[in-house]
Amino acid sequence: MAKALRIVALGLMVTAAACGGGGGGGGGASQQGTVAPNPPAAEPAPEATTATSALSAGSLVLAADAIGPLSFGTQAARALSGLNQALGKAAPPATVADPIACGATRVFGWNGFSAVVNEVSGRSGGKTGLVGWSLRGQGPAGADLKTAKGIGLGSTVKSLRAAYGDTVVFAPGAAGPGFTITTDRGSMTGDLDSAADGGRVVALRAGTVC
Repeated sequence: MAKALRIVALGLMVTAAACGGGGGGGGGASQQGTVAPNPPAAEPAPEATTATSALSAGSLVLAADAIGPLSFGTQAARALSGLNQALGKAAPPATVADPIACGATRVFGWNGFSAVVNEVSGRSGGKTGLVGWSLRGQGPAGADLKTAKGIGLGSTVKSLRAAYGDTVVFAPGAAGPGFTITTDRGSMTGDLDSAADGGRVVALRAGTVC
């Protein structure tokens, strides 16, 4: 009986060796059904686009939180590239004397229109990127900068009331008669040469002003 069991065991060992195909190459044919196929190549990322593509002066609609497609928080270099494209090269920037208190580092200007940026720096605090704009005087040549409701330099108090209704509030400011337009995206403030219906807008701004 013991001899018979040894014979059976020997036969099983021989069979197992034959199925193994010998040594380290044994994974071959018996494993092909379980080998995962090569992963598909990753799809190429879509070409990067920026808010500065094809910017023109006409696309720079003034808003409580943006200059056209350039929203507050847009990287400073990116915003300035777009504004230079639309308005021409900015004048040499003014450095903000107290960037931590103001929340900005430099101000770039285009003949009466200014963009305020807060660059990543040990000297600055608060939100970085484009943080504000202001418009005063004649404004950049060839650019009629206005809000989405058509308010810009020279607009009258009467047109302000017609455009913004109860969302515009008139009150004296540090520079004389002024107003505040409140929107769901923030607020814009401005100065007037008179509080009468015929008074005109002489300045407009939003965000950080230094």
